[in-house]
Amino acid sequence: MIAFIQQEAAEKVEEIEAKAEEEFKAAKETAEAANEAKTEFLRNMRHDFRTPFTGILGLTELMMVQETDPEKQENLGYIAESAKALLEHLNEIMEFIQIESGQLPILEKSFDLCALLDDIYKMMLPSVENKQLDFQFIIDKTLPHYVIGDTVRLQRILMNLLSNAIKFTDKGYIKLAAKVLRYIDDKNVIVQFIIEDTGIGIPKEKQHIIFERFNRLTSSYSGIYSGKGFGLRIVKQFLDEINGECDLKSTAGEGACFQVAISYKLPYIHEGI
Repeated sequence: MIAFIQQEAAEKVEEIEAKAEEEFKAAKETAEAANEAKTEFLRNMRHDFRTPFTGILGLTELMMVQETDPEKQENLGYIAESAKALLEHLNEIMEFIQIESGQLPILEKSFDLCALLDDIYKMMLPSVENKQLDFQFIIDKTLPHYVIGDTVRLQRILMNLLSNAIKFTDKGYIKLAAKVLRYIDDKNVIVQFIIEDTGIGIPKEKQHIIFERFNRLTSSYSGIYSGKGFGLRIVKQFLDEINGECDLKSTAGEGACFQVAISYKLPYIHEGI
């Protein structure tokens, strides 16, 4: 009798588990289908939004060239700048959605690290000079020229951190530096990237939330510092994906220093470790 009850109970458990597994599988398939539908919808929306905005921008710029009245030309300039800003916001939102959904593959290829850093410096220099800030660019002599890793993620990490630094700094300097933190062995190296500024800084009590999605540290500065809270969230996700680390040192009113450590493979055997 006891054996029969135990067998019946075991069969019931198996039945429940099988049913639960079927429900889980069905729910997973539904979620995946919904996610794919969302991705396709957003892809189409991007095209549907970009087309009219691009048309407005192109036509407005053409009218600016043809217009002789200074006041009307100035107003057309405002329209063009607004259209550009909306396009930039749209591109940022769509890119963020693409990144969040894991649609950006990790690339492992050999690249010139020093050349990439130099390109980033040149791209960010006009923004720094427009705010009359000093741009300190320091590459340690021991930094290997060529490493193997993801160039896209490194570029976005550094540019997002630099953009934030420039945005929140009104006087003083911006620093971009890179050095070898340590060689793991003759084929792997950890590189440290330093992004430092003399801006408004980040209060201690808010440093743990700055990498959260849609979080804006400067809600009290609404209208002064623009942004959607994507930049640092993307930095965190990219670092997580390539097993990188980021250390923040900052005091409110005294600037911020982000120290990013990323491990790279070497395309050759490094001697003299």
